[in-house]
Amino acid sequence: MNITPFKPDDLPLLLGLLDQAGLPRDGLTDHLECVLVARDGAAFVGCAAVECYGDAGLLRSVAVDATHRGRGVGEALVRAAVDLAQRRGVRTLYLLTMSAPAYFARFGFRIVSRADVTPTVQQSAEFNGACPTSAIVMHLDIQKETDSVAQQSSSSDTIKDQVRDHYARRIASGSCCGSSSGCCSDSTPTEVALYGAEAIAALPKGVVTTSFGCGNPVALATLRPGEVVLDLGSGGGLDVLLAAQRVGATGYVYGLDMTDEMLSLARRNAEKAGVTNADFLKGDIENIPLPSNTVDVVISNCVINLTPDKGRALEEAFRVLKPGGRLAVSDIVIDGDLSVFPVTEEQIRAALSWTGCIAGALTIDEYRRLLSDAGFTDIAVTVQHRFTIDDVSSDVPGDLAAIPEDVVKGLAGCFTSSAITARKLQ
Repeated sequence: MNITPFKPDDLPLLLGLLDQAGLPRDGLTDHLECVLVARDGAAFVGCAAVECYGDAGLLRSVAVDATHRGRGVGEALVRAAVDLAQRRGVRTLYLLTMSAPAYFARFGFRIVSRADVTPTVQQSAEFNGACPTSAIVMHLDIQKETDSVAQQSSSSDTIKDQVRDHYARRIASGSCCGSSSGCCSDSTPTEVALYGAEAIAALPKGVVTTSFGCGNPVALATLRPGEVVLDLGSGGGLDVLLAAQRVGATGYVYGLDMTDEMLSLARRNAEKAGVTNADFLKGDIENIPLPSNTVDVVISNCVINLTPDKGRALEEAFRVLKPGGRLAVSDIVIDGDLSVFPVTEEQIRAALSWTGCIAGALTIDEYRRLLSDAGFTDIAVTVQHRFTIDDVSSDVPGDLAAIPEDVVKGLAGCFTSSAITARKLQ
């Protein structure tokens, strides 16, 4: 997919896409020099435009063809449009939206009053009748956001480095989140608690079965012979080996992990198990190294909560799924409202390590929203295990030590191991 400047021959396709999306055309032809188009090969699949008024600008006409929604096209267009506005000297960028304030908030846009909009932008066609007066007004401080994005990028890289280093060290210790007891039982090995003693005993001798997960996505996915499966954050390869058994010789399983030590262990396990219908790839789940429409099922076990940009990871999962494909994930999810506790959510998350199971967890509503934004349908989030203070005792830092024990217990109970399923439309 490429984003390029508008060409005159694009005009019929541009106007047709805006009509398809129900967006106004008014005034757009006066600003064609700042229109961007997205192409997938020769296909015209998206557009975005910026109207520049000195140091203020208006982002408009962001539209993606229905066949390409959920593939990151809109995100790429918005970011390219912001870059274009910045190169044109725009410092404050406005937009009008009827239904997508949460989407644009991901890029740093914030809701403002119409009265606060720069007068030159208020005189634009969109503000003067093309868009309903009920439309939500948002603005982006481009310079501030540029600085913030740089900081977030650094923070994201730091988080990934911490996660990579943590799990490289955890290979030999055999617990999900760093405690000696594991996530799911205070005496039973995590892999036995999750998959059952029979399934683990059926694996060949010498296979390292240590699980760093919090559920059983292989069972959740109801895999069928002949299917192609991708495991996001495959670790030592246990879920890949079990999935390879389910899909049989006519199926195939990819494991994706960013940690060299995990990949080495997984490949040794596959060799010992004699598995020939699987492969392990090194990479980031926010940038999956597979073509679009490649796999029937995406599974993951207690990994998406660890990635900094969960929306991007879910968009990538959607991209690689074939039409009709499905997602089956076990993950740590927050069930409840953290705002009722006598510390802020930011303090809670800052105090808890990202390399453990819970600091990066989404709420159920956030998970549903990100899945929907990525293009998924038939979304279900089912709580399977609710944590107790004993489950996470080794993760509770000194910053929370002053909180009464009953409050900490309530806080721990908001964190759950949940099953998440969704589907990509046929």
